[in-house]
Amino acid sequence: MTGMPTMRKWLSLLILAGAPGFCGAVDFTGDWVMNASRSNYKPKPQPNEESYTIEHKDSSVKIRFRTVWPNGPSSGAFTYIVDGNEISGKKVIDGEEVNVRESAQWDGTVMVVKRKIQRASMPNIIVVESERWTLSADNRVLTVTTETTTEGQDGRTMFKMVEHPTVVYDRVR
Repeated sequence: MTGMPTMRKWLSLLILAGAPGFCGAVDFTGDWVMNASRSNYKPKPQPNEESYTIEHKDSSVKIRFRTVWPNGPSSGAFTYIVDGNEISGKKVIDGEEVNVRESAQWDGTVMVVKRKIQRASMPNIIVVESERWTLSADNRVLTVTTETTTEGQDGRTMFKMVEHPTVVYDRVR
């Protein structure tokens, strides 16, 4: 019977030492390049190139991106505070200023970003996106999967997309 407390202590130490499945948040810091052959943007058009530079410290995930589309490049930066709190603001999407509400939180080792987008040109429709940011066990591959639904003002789902765009990034630094 004396072996049981010792086993519990060792298990506790293993968990506290950072066994990936138990410790929650991961570190996305690094330079990432889209792996076009492993990515699927459908139903959206896929860019020719895409890269992220991520600085991840505590609950702050700062992302600078550069995307090369068939009609030219775009770049920018955004920050997620991974605490589950929703923030509101305005962004420009497809040349139109839109209202956006976002939150980010951890689901184990997966960062989940929830976003609601409301366009002035379609005020009765809210686009809801849920992204899941997953890091491979060897920390070399970042996968971002998005599910998109469309809601009415009353919060009822009007349309749910069947396809889930998945973008795979390889760590280059």
